[in-house]
Amino acid sequence: MSATLTDAVVALVAARPGACYPEIQRVLGKAGFDTRGECTMTIRADLVTWSGLSEALCAALADTIESGSLHLHALGADEAMLVHLCDGGLLALPVARRPPVDREYREPHWVPVVWYSGSGCRAESCLGRTAAARSMATAWASPR
Repeated sequence: MSATLTDAVVALVAARPGACYPEIQRVLGKAGFDTRGECTMTIRADLVTWSGLSEALCAALADTIESGSLHLHALGADEAMLVHLCDGGLLALPVARRPPVDREYREPHWVPVVWYSGSGCRAESCLGRTAAARSMATAWASPR
Protein backbone atom coordinates (compact mmCIF):
# COMPACT_ATOMS: atom_id res chain seq x y z
CA MET A 1 0.00 0.00 0.00
CA SER A 2 2.95 2.35 0.62
CA ALA A 3 3.77 2.66 -3.11
CA THR A 4 0.14 3.54 -3.83
CA LEU A 5 0.12 6.01 -0.94
CA THR A 6 3.36 7.53 -2.20
CA ASP A 7 1.82 7.99 -5.65
CA ALA A 8 -1.26 9.55 -4.07
CA VAL A 9 0.87 12.02 -2.08
CA VAL A 10 2.83 13.04 -5.19
CA ALA A 11 -0.39 13.47 -7.21
CA LEU A 12 -2.03 15.50 -4.42
CA VAL A 13 0.90 17.90 -4.11
CA ALA A 14 1.11 18.26 -7.91
CA ALA A 15 -2.58 19.22 -7.92
CA ARG A 16 -2.32 21.41 -4.81
CA PRO A 17 1.13 23.02 -4.61
CA GLY A 18 1.87 24.26 -1.11
CA ALA A 19 -0.15 21.52 0.60
CA CYS A 20 0.40 21.27 4.34
CA TYR A 21 0.26 18.17 6.54
CA PRO A 22 -3.35 18.64 7.73
CA GLU A 23 -4.52 19.01 4.13
CA ILE A 24 -2.59 15.92 3.04
CA GLN A 25 -4.02 13.92 5.95
CA ARG A 26 -7.58 15.12 5.33
CA VAL A 27 -7.65 14.60 1.56
CA LEU A 28 -5.89 11.24 1.58
CA GLY A 29 -7.90 10.09 4.60
CA LYS A 30 -11.11 10.79 2.69
CA ALA A 31 -9.64 8.77 -0.20
CA GLY A 32 -9.41 5.77 2.12
CA PHE A 33 -5.76 5.88 3.14
CA ASP A 34 -4.58 5.44 6.72
CA THR A 35 -3.13 8.88 7.52
CA ARG A 36 -3.43 9.27 11.30
CA GLY A 37 -1.28 7.59 13.89
CA GLU A 38 1.58 8.06 16.32
CA CYS A 39 4.39 8.89 13.90
CA THR A 40 6.28 12.18 13.96
CA MET A 41 8.22 13.70 11.07
CA THR A 42 11.37 15.45 12.25
CA ILE A 43 14.33 17.18 10.69
CA ARG A 44 16.33 16.62 13.86
CA ALA A 45 15.32 15.57 17.36
CA ASP A 46 14.57 19.21 18.24
CA LEU A 47 12.79 20.12 14.96
CA VAL A 48 9.36 18.63 14.33
CA THR A 49 7.55 19.20 11.06
CA TRP A 50 4.37 17.29 12.03
CA SER A 51 3.07 14.59 14.34
CA GLY A 52 0.02 12.36 14.50
CA LEU A 53 0.78 10.67 11.18
CA SER A 54 0.43 7.01 10.31
CA GLU A 55 3.65 5.08 9.76
CA ALA A 56 2.54 4.44 6.18
CA LEU A 57 2.13 8.17 5.51
CA CYS A 58 5.47 8.97 7.17
CA ALA A 59 7.17 6.36 4.99
CA ALA A 60 5.45 7.68 1.85
CA LEU A 61 6.43 11.28 2.60
CA ALA A 62 10.01 10.27 3.38
CA ASP A 63 10.10 8.34 0.09
CA THR A 64 9.06 11.46 -1.83
CA ILE A 65 11.88 13.49 -0.28
CA GLU A 66 14.45 10.75 -0.83
CA SER A 67 13.43 10.29 -4.48
CA GLY A 68 13.31 14.03 -5.17
CA SER A 69 9.62 13.89 -6.11
CA LEU A 70 8.66 16.47 -3.47
CA HIS A 71 10.37 19.06 -1.33
CA LEU A 72 9.52 21.30 1.60
CA HIS A 73 9.27 25.04 2.15
CA ALA A 74 9.49 26.41 5.68
CA LEU A 75 6.83 28.92 6.71
CA GLY A 76 7.14 31.89 9.01
CA ALA A 77 5.10 31.87 12.23
CA ASP A 78 2.30 34.12 10.95
CA GLU A 79 2.05 32.34 7.62
CA ALA A 80 2.04 28.98 9.41
CA MET A 81 -0.86 29.99 11.63
CA LEU A 82 -2.92 31.10 8.66
CA VAL A 83 -2.17 28.08 6.46
CA HIS A 84 -2.51 25.46 9.18
CA LEU A 85 -5.59 26.92 10.85
CA CYS A 86 -7.37 27.07 7.47
CA ASP A 87 -6.46 23.43 6.84
CA GLY A 88 -7.33 22.20 10.28
CA GLY A 89 -4.42 21.92 12.63
CA LEU A 90 -1.53 23.32 14.63
CA LEU A 91 1.09 21.64 16.76
CA ALA A 92 1.32 22.44 20.45
CA LEU A 93 5.00 23.34 20.15
CA PRO A 94 6.79 26.67 19.93
CA VAL A 95 7.52 27.67 16.33
CA ALA A 96 11.19 27.58 15.30
CA ARG A 97 12.00 31.21 14.50
CA ARG A 98 15.23 30.66 12.59
CA PRO A 99 16.05 28.46 9.63
CA PRO A 100 16.26 24.85 10.80
CA VAL A 101 19.99 24.42 10.33
CA ASP A 102 21.02 27.60 12.19
CA ARG A 103 20.23 26.77 15.80
CA GLU A 104 19.67 23.87 18.15
CA TYR A 105 16.83 24.10 20.64
CA ARG A 106 16.72 22.53 24.12
CA GLU A 107 13.04 21.64 23.65
CA PRO A 108 11.35 20.42 20.46
CA HIS A 109 10.17 23.22 18.15
CA TRP A 110 7.78 23.13 15.24
CA VAL A 111 9.11 23.88 11.77
CA PRO A 112 5.90 24.58 9.83
CA VAL A 113 6.26 23.47 6.23
CA VAL A 114 4.33 23.08 3.00
CA TRP A 115 5.00 20.59 0.22
CA TYR A 116 5.90 21.27 -3.43
CA SER A 117 6.73 19.05 -6.41
CA GLY A 118 10.34 18.46 -7.43
CA SER A 119 13.59 18.13 -5.56
CA GLY A 120 13.96 21.79 -4.67
CA CYS A 121 13.99 25.33 -5.95
CA ARG A 122 15.77 28.62 -5.44
CA ALA A 123 13.39 30.12 -2.89
CA GLU A 124 15.01 31.11 0.41
CA SER A 125 12.40 29.11 2.32
CA CYS A 126 13.13 25.93 0.35
CA LEU A 127 14.41 23.04 2.45
CA GLY A 128 14.82 20.78 -0.59
CA ARG A 129 18.45 21.74 -0.95
CA THR A 130 19.45 21.18 2.67
CA ALA A 131 20.87 18.12 4.31
CA ALA A 132 18.28 18.66 7.06
CA ALA A 133 15.39 17.99 4.69
CA ARG A 134 17.09 14.87 3.35
CA SER A 135 17.59 13.60 6.90
CA MET A 136 13.79 13.42 7.26
CA ALA A 137 13.90 10.34 5.10
CA THR A 138 15.47 8.47 8.01
CA ALA A 139 14.36 10.55 11.01
CA TRP A 140 10.62 10.02 10.59
CA ALA A 141 10.61 6.60 12.18
CA SER A 142 10.54 7.85 15.76
CA PRO A 143 6.94 7.46 17.01
CA ARG A 144 6.10 9.96 19.75
